[in-house]
Amino acid sequence: MARVKYLDSEDMKTPEAQAAWQRLETERPKPIGAVFRLTAHSPALLGASLTYGQALRADTVIEDKLRELAILTVAHATGVEYAIAHHSGPAVLHGATEEQIGHVLDFETSDAFDERERAVMRLAYESTVNVRVSQETWNAAAAFLDERELVELVFNIAYYNNGARIMAALDVELEEPYKVDPVGQFLKDIKGRTVKS
Repeated sequence: MARVKYLDSEDMKTPEAQAAWQRLETERPKPIGAVFRLTAHSPALLGASLTYGQALRADTVIEDKLRELAILTVAHATGVEYAIAHHSGPAVLHGATEEQIGHVLDFETSDAFDERERAVMRLAYESTVNVRVSQETWNAAAAFLDERELVELVFNIAYYNNGARIMAALDVELEEPYKVDPVGQFLKDIKGRTVKS
């Protein structure tokens, strides 16, 4: 059970809270994810999180598939099932295979990934687990990404490390449909929307 109450639109009592919830309903797939329903306790943080997340998804040049593989690496490295489930669908949407989704933890030895993907995932893993990234790991990613893409990769890794720790501390529960078929549920949730997830 989550450590704070899940909120819904009827719980938004102030203009600030109502505006934040309206943004949430406009910008994110429905039904509203559990993590956002908890973040809504702080409308300012919800709004800031939406802005930051949207910038990472829509205003960056790093390849979507690489971004999602990095996010899944963070999710697996932190052991946050909610993040794993909620980013398996976006990864598939952006070109990851089911085989890749199933081998994120053993990306270093799996034939499912190419050297470029491994370099990005290694940087995500090392940054998550060790915080500091070795020069060797940095150089491997830099062989495939330009400086803008590297900065965007680092920001994505940091943002989703932040998210994983929030999810873990608040004990966010994975919604039932995502337990059964996370990829299928995501694709169902975004059907008919132009959301870049």
